Amino acid sequence: MQEERAMYLETHPTKANGYYTRDLLTLAGPLENLKVLRVRQGDFHPQILPYRRRASLELPKAILSLPLPWPLPRGEGNISGAVRTSVVPHRIALPS
Repeated sequence: MQEERAMYLETHPTKANGYYTRDLLTLAGPLENLKVLRVRQGDFHPQILPYRRRASLELPKAILSLPLPWPLPRGEGNISGAVRTSVVPHRIALPS
């Protein structure tokens, strides 16, 4: 992330401004207290982290590919095939 911010600062008239901390849910488990670099203007966002999301982009895809515990009438084998409407991955909530 430091190299990415350095490249960004070469082409944008702003300055480095420390970091903020955030958590991220991933397939490997939660990552807590990540130090995310920032700039003064607030328009820099590291490419490795999903912007304004609490979960990595792979997590909803993995959830949708899970096999269902019951048979489906049309033979779909996973959640994604069973859902007839569009699914917005960042709005999927897991039961606690």
